[in-house]
Amino acid sequence: MTFTQLFRELENGNQHAANDLLEQYGDHIRRIARIRLNDSVLRRVEDTMDIYQSVMANFFMRAATGQFDLETPEQLLALISTMIRNRVIDKSRFYRSKRRDMRRNISIAETPTEDRNRETPSLMISREEVINQFYAKLSEEERWLLSERSNGSSWKELAEKLNATPDQLRKRLARVTQRIAAELQWE
Repeated sequence: MTFTQLFRELENGNQHAANDLLEQYGDHIRRIARIRLNDSVLRRVEDTMDIYQSVMANFFMRAATGQFDLETPEQLLALISTMIRNRVIDKSRFYRSKRRDMRRNISIAETPTEDRNRETPSLMISREEVINQFYAKLSEEERWLLSERSNGSSWKELAEKLNATPDQLRKRLARVTQRIAAELQWE
């Protein structure tokens, strides 16, 4: 199966495609997370697997909504590398804010253990549950839009059908994804 076919299957919500993608690129992505999380103080409170799992959950949710047009593995790795970098920056800002400055509170003895290299069954099940919860929170029109997008319709074609612009549709799905992600995070 080519990368393009694998990614189209992923956009269709195929769990096997997500597993295949993680089998092929998971080690490399975890390595990127390890490298990006190079701040020893931040490593005391954040594990590379936490960063990896949160970025991949975000990636799979956004991929299922058709937000990405990736054609090569290099584009995938560049995108995920950027997502990891941004997540690490956000975490660093969070922990270094005035009232949470982790340098005052954490001892070296509390440093978390590093990197679990295997996908656990519970992680696979939880990923599937998140995707199912995501789809359940979509409106009928949003589900239709995702379905059409995963069937190969371009943003331009969908925009013409809905009397909108491609950017409006992409932004709309991005906002819906962010809203649902925030709701799921609170749950």
